[in-house]
Amino acid sequence: MIFSKAFVTFPVLALVLAIWATPAQAEKVCPIPEGFERSTKSVQGFTVASLQREEGHALRIADHPDEVHFVNLWAVWCAPCREELPLLQQLSQRLSEGEPVRVWAVNLGDTPDRVTTLLDSLNVKQLPIAYFKDYSILRELGFVGLPATFVVTPSGELYRRVGIIHNSAQTLDAWMRCLAG
Repeated sequence: MIFSKAFVTFPVLALVLAIWATPAQAEKVCPIPEGFERSTKSVQGFTVASLQREEGHALRIADHPDEVHFVNLWAVWCAPCREELPLLQQLSQRLSEGEPVRVWAVNLGDTPDRVTTLLDSLNVKQLPIAYFKDYSILRELGFVGLPATFVVTPSGELYRRVGIIHNSAQTLDAWMRCLAG
């Protein structure tokens, strides 16, 4: 008798849960790609005055609060960093202008000439590059080592990864779009 009640109880319970979990109550779930982890560290309002784009304007996450920010920290001497630059370019190219997602490749400590030489040798020509004068940003964000990547959502959630990214541009693109909207 208990066995037959289970057959009735579970479908009824599933139906109740399905009705209760309407889109208004359900929270959107974006599967976190392998290697990334959610962090409790806050970067809401993260600004670094010396984080410069090639054009010389400071990049500030706080200037774009409604966007997802994919920020990769790298250096010319770092072999895994060099290996993932083409992937970052692919990710950046997949995201069209006007979408609420930004990909930043932030070089640490190298001169623009060294960066340009490396990017040319890798045929990476369409990746937004920013510069930071030293490695203090790593400590500030709780990273040890390069490459280091963090993702910030409009709600202030922070995801991070240390080490080379092994995910595909397609996987990362889908994740960024999910987080954005």
